[in-house]
Amino acid sequence: MSVILVSAGPSLEKNVEDLKEAKGHALIWCADAALPTLLSHQVIPDLVASVDAGKGLFCFEDERSNLIPVLGSSNTRTEFLNRNTAKKIWGFDHEQILMMQKRAGIGICI
Repeated sequence: MSVILVSAGPSLEKNVEDLKEAKGHALIWCADAALPTLLSHQVIPDLVASVDAGKGLFCFEDERSNLIPVLGSSNTRTEFLNRNTAKKIWGFDHEQILMMQKRAGIGICI
């Protein structure tokens, strides 16, 4: 199955209708900044990535965000992780985390 990666930007408003048609035919993964626009157009992505600690929580104000699995990392805001009830998928982006996992005997999946 194909995956469509969606980011925020001027073309998102222009192409959101195409995303509605793609739903069910391709997986839709989005950056957190694109989530409010998608949800306002009734497009529920299959995955949302939130990996910016500096990003505000406004992207996740819609309650439907709790139903969308989240790709997070060590940079994801702790407040968001504590508040959001969706399933979490972890992406490891720092060598120190990989080192700690190795020492703890925890494997990684790719």
